[in-house]
Amino acid sequence: MSGQSLVLVALAGLYAAVNGLNDGGALAGAAMQGGRLRPLAVIGVLVAALVALPLALGAPVAHTLAARLVDFDGAGGTVTLVVAVLSAIAVTGALAWLRLPTSLTLATIGAFVGAGLGSPVTVDATEVARVLLLGVAAPLVGGLLAFGLMALVRLPMLARVGRAGPRMRTATSTLVALAYAANDGQKMIAVGVVATGAGAAAAARPPPGLMLGLAVAFTLGTLVGMRRGGATLGRGVVAARQSYLASSEAAAATAVGVTGALGAPVSITQSLAGSLAGSGVTDGLRRVRWRLASRLILAWVVTFPAALLVAGLVAVVTLPGGSS
Repeated sequence: MSGQSLVLVALAGLYAAVNGLNDGGALAGAAMQGGRLRPLAVIGVLVAALVALPLALGAPVAHTLAARLVDFDGAGGTVTLVVAVLSAIAVTGALAWLRLPTSLTLATIGAFVGAGLGSPVTVDATEVARVLLLGVAAPLVGGLLAFGLMALVRLPMLARVGRAGPRMRTATSTLVALAYAANDGQKMIAVGVVATGAGAAAAARPPPGLMLGLAVAFTLGTLVGMRRGGATLGRGVVAARQSYLASSEAAAATAVGVTGALGAPVSITQSLAGSLAGSGVTDGLRRVRWRLASRLILAWVVTFPAALLVAGLVAVVTLPGGSS
């Protein structure tokens, strides 16, 4: 394996580890907020879903990122990917250090588009608009679904279901893991197939060896990030109750799973935050900590344009024929 290939493989591993640190840590931490799952069980379910689901059903979100949003198979595609991934990681880290709301998924989409616009590769404007529209819709739909679920379980005939929140958390946390594997987690596959030379077309049916390598890196990142992640989701937007968490997880998993089937990358953590706000509203507007919930919107205002601008500028400066 050449030196360049080793660097690209390391880049894919680094990106997967950062996903574990951000997404995996948050999801694992949230699943253990009053639930009955143990840490190793939570991580095991999440990683197993990440490997098994794309291998069994394909990875439409990875295909969107690797082939439809930006044409990484074109001339300069690999270098463009490197610029995009490093820009996404840098922007996410910088915003977190500044204590500004951020999202690795939004940063990745923004960096992919920005790097594509600043390089010779092709960017599909229609696909970009579709992805952004569905990305905005998912947290809103999750919030509405969570509100409806909470309203249902409060009906007299379903009151017993509402009291079964802690027991239901095992099922709903598993649903979240499956939804992440069907959508948000597939951005790692997109980076992996391009970086390892498998080609963007392989994103729809990723190689098993690649999936195992990404799973190892993701697991390591999750182990580091899980202690700090759950508090934001479990106790940030709304005071944690098991019924809130269960309905929010079910709602967010539904919204993210549907958009995943449509091939649109959506942030699972943002969808969970939107769903938590929706479930909390059923007890009154004051139940929701709106200052924290508004950070979901601020992440869109800050993260996406920042990543697009940074990646675009780096691509224009470093890539021959950029912005031509």
